[in-house]
Amino acid sequence: MKHAEDSEEKVSKSKSPLREALDNFVDGKAHQEEILEAIRLERLQQDHKWGEQNYDDSKWLAILVEEVGEAAKAILDDSNLEEELVQTASVIVCWLQCRKRAKANALQSSLYPEGEDPF
Repeated sequence: MKHAEDSEEKVSKSKSPLREALDNFVDGKAHQEEILEAIRLERLQQDHKWGEQNYDDSKWLAILVEEVGEAAKAILDDSNLEEELVQTASVIVCWLQCRKRAKANALQSSLYPEGEDPF
């Protein structure tokens, strides 16, 4: 009967599919927060190194393609792929920030022509 008891213990200790899915979800969330924090820190480093970057979309695309190329090289070299992916994601975030600034500046210019600042 020892064999039957061992089998019952294994079944009772195994996780249900729902529990496994929830655990994976929580683990994935933890990784997501870690990744987003790495991107945020990379953005801070970019700002410190280059200051505010304001380019047109074609220049941003060229910068992004360069970063994607560095990620591809990291795959071929079996080197720092995660670092390159974080830098690539950071470039996309910076590009989005630049577009938001441009829209805000255009709106302010249309509301307050000739540099009039309401503040």
